[in-house]
Amino acid sequence: MNTTIQTNSRFNPAAIASRPPPSTRVAPPPVAEPTQVPPKAGGLKKLNFGNMAAKKDDSAKKIYPVFSDADGRAAALAATIAEQQERLDALDGSLET
Repeated sequence: MNTTIQTNSRFNPAAIASRPPPSTRVAPPPVAEPTQVPPKAGGLKKLNFGNMAAKKDDSAKKIYPVFSDADGRAAALAATIAEQQERLDALDGSLET
């Protein structure tokens, strides 16, 4: 009998002592294969996910403030800004090409 201690880190005498001898080992039971469920004859069922979303209340519409412009100066200013913006966009487009 060998009484020398092995320095190999994989040697574990407790693991060898806890193993049953080869003559008493039993093979594990065979694993049953899962059975396949046949598809239903009706086909696929349609799902409607639209019912899951919470419905919004249409009665709570936003009310925007009204800007009083008695003499029309604000409307003229807005028209000038829109016209100048169109000119600027045209110039930017011509520079890119």
